Amino acid sequence: MIYRRSIATTMIMVASFLPPASTALYCPLLHCIYDEPRGHQRQVKRQRDREMVRLFTKEGKEIKELATRFGVSQRTVQRALKRGKNE
Repeated sequence: MIYRRSIATTMIMVASFLPPASTALYCPLLHCIYDEPRGHQRQVKRQRDREMVRLFTKEGKEIKELATRFGVSQRTVQRALKRGKNE
């Protein structure tokens, strides 16, 4: 059986090793991604989408190849490319 820690448990474990000051003082981000609902998940998806756009535009990868590489559907890749084009 694989034991998986939740993000909250990991944050508590990390916080226990930091000095007694607020843990937010040591966060490298300007705005903590954990303050917003599903903030970490949103950031990970944005990074994935940016990588999809880069591979599609710069390296000429096909949508089907990107879908297989990232483990998502072809429609998800199409949506990421559309969002990337609008940015």
